[in-house]
Amino acid sequence: MARHLIENRLTSFDTCRLGWKTVVETMHGMAHADIVKACEDAAKDAVLDERRQIRTSDLKEALKRRRKPGGLESEWNPPHLPLRQELASQATLPVE
Repeated sequence: MARHLIENRLTSFDTCRLGWKTVVETMHGMAHADIVKACEDAAKDAVLDERRQIRTSDLKEALKRRRKPGGLESEWNPPHLPLRQELASQATLPVE
């Protein structure tokens, strides 16, 4: 399934020489959205280098950047929200 996700996202590029075992190991446990973004990053690198082939190193590095603590994967890190019970106990009800 993971391989199909990458192949579908990079359909305009040559991926036949990718080291699939390495790529799959690198993306293990990642969200699909992060994998898609990593594919887009690898594709951008290939376009900027005027290549039609995605290299294993391109994709592997893009995946690592997405996984890296403090990197792009954790760009949006919402603060811990209190539980509903805690909110209810803190709420002040109008006195009627």
